[in-house]
Amino acid sequence: MSLDFYRLPHLRGDWQNASWGLLFVMWGVMMAAMMLPSAIPLMSLFCRYCQVREEKIFVPATMIMLGYILPWFAFSAGASTVQLWAARMEMIDNNTMALAGAIPRATFFFIAGAYQFTPLKFSCLRRCQHPAIFLMMNWRHGTRGAFLMGVHNGLFCTGCCWALMLLLFVSGVMDLRWIIALTFFSLIEKTSPLSPRMTAYAVGTVLIGMGIAQLF
Repeated sequence: MSLDFYRLPHLRGDWQNASWGLLFVMWGVMMAAMMLPSAIPLMSLFCRYCQVREEKIFVPATMIMLGYILPWFAFSAGASTVQLWAARMEMIDNNTMALAGAIPRATFFFIAGAYQFTPLKFSCLRRCQHPAIFLMMNWRHGTRGAFLMGVHNGLFCTGCCWALMLLLFVSGVMDLRWIIALTFFSLIEKTSPLSPRMTAYAVGTVLIGMGIAQLF
C-alpha cells in the first residue's frame, strides 16, 4: 500500500508560500484531536466532583476543556512558525510535509529523547498521571475557575508532551500513522502505573536510539 494512503488529507503543494493562518488552523485542530483524549480522566473526575459539590456540570466542563486546549493552541502557533520557516528554507518536503535530510530528523529525535530526562518532564508527567490530586489541590469554583483549572492542567500537559509532538516534523505533519501512535502514547504515558521517572527514561532511551538510527 502506498505511503500516501496514510496522509490526512493527501496534501501536496507549495508549502513555501502557505499562509501562517492555514498552518495554525491545521496544527490547532490536530493538537485538539490528539490531546483531548488524554484529558478524559481529568474531565471525568471533574464532573464527579461537581456532582458531589452539587454544582452545575455542563458549562464548567466545557470551560475546563477549552482552558485545557488553550496552551496547545499556543504550541500550535509556535509549530506553525517553525514549519513555515523550515519550508521557506527548503527543509520541508512538499509532498510529505516532513523534514528532508537525516541530520534534521535525527536532531528532533535527540531533542525529544533528551527532554525525557529533564526534571521539568518528570514534574509535568507526575501531575498528568494524578488528575485527582491536581483537582484537590487546584479546585476553583464557577465557570471562570473551571477555565483556569483547564489552563493550569493544559500547561502541565504541554510541558509533558511538547517535545514528543515535534516528532510530527520527522514523519510528516499529516501522517496518520504517527498521529495515532503519538495520541495513544500520550494517553498511555499519562495513565501508566510506572513512576514518571521510569516511564520517561524508557521512552527517552528509545527516542535517542531512533535518532542514532536516522544517521545511519
